[in-house]
Amino acid sequence: MTLTGRVDITRDTDGDRFVENLLEQEVVKHPPTRLRADSLMARRENWWWIGRVIVRLTDVTDERELPKRDRPTDAVLVRGTEDAPRVDVVTASDWDRSEITLWARDGHTLAGGTERAFAFAHAHSPDFERWERWCRGGRLREDTLTASVAEGGPTGPLEPFGVLARLRNHRSVQRACAAGIRAAERNGGG
Repeated sequence: MTLTGRVDITRDTDGDRFVENLLEQEVVKHPPTRLRADSLMARRENWWWIGRVIVRLTDVTDERELPKRDRPTDAVLVRGTEDAPRVDVVTASDWDRSEITLWARDGHTLAGGTERAFAFAHAHSPDFERWERWCRGGRLREDTLTASVAEGGPTGPLEPFGVLARLRNHRSVQRACAAGIRAAERNGGG
């Protein structure tokens, strides 16, 4: 499902509003949060994991159902059109080319007019701890994305981390989150 509308952005640098109002919902739907913030002890130890920005959709102007992403080569394509942002689920036979032919999963023609577009996707291990993200960005003309940005790519099934890889991943995520929080605090929470 995709919704278009006006948003309200609230900076929650200390994470208190997120914990009070949204954390329980996040724990239910997001296994990495369940792993790192499901108890008071985990929240205290992993203080850096709590959400710091709250984005609320305040006025819905458009609502559209999207097909499910169920293939490793499926991605979400985001682009700006004359009227509003547009989100589609697309797939491609080869994401490694600079000229990528896309097919909309709902069967319609994308009809790009050389607008900027960004395709992104992820895969996860069965335990939801290992996530691999990939993206392509560039210009969309008709059904062809001319990629100027490419990171990663579709992968097959991901195996869960071993013990050492799990510790390395946890430390890497911790450092990145803490660095982002420190940067936001230096910039006055913004």
